[in-house]
Amino acid sequence: MSDSTPGMRTFLHLLINTLVANLAAGFLWFALTFWVYLQTKNVMATGIIGGTYMLLIAVCSIPFGTIVDRSSRHRVFIIASALSSAAFAAAWLLYLLQALSRWLTGVG
Repeated sequence: MSDSTPGMRTFLHLLINTLVANLAAGFLWFALTFWVYLQTKNVMATGIIGGTYMLLIAVCSIPFGTIVDRSSRHRVFIIASALSSAAFAAAWLLYLLQALSRWLTGVG
């Protein structure tokens, strides 16, 4: 870790960023799975959510990895961050408008 070359510093920054992003995503999926169980008390629904997460990871890893390898990594990181931010902003807006409660209860 004492190597102070610019390439090593960039690699360590990307490594730490990836670690934080994957940890946050894992916590979010766990929270969603646990919340679904608390709401439904249905182990099957919980299993479907968990299985969907693992299936999405398996199916999306190779195509997205190919996109990152064949494109400008910086541009792909910027686009991915923007899309992620937009998704979180949309979820926050739905929460503020209490639109999710209508979906959960089925009452329009």
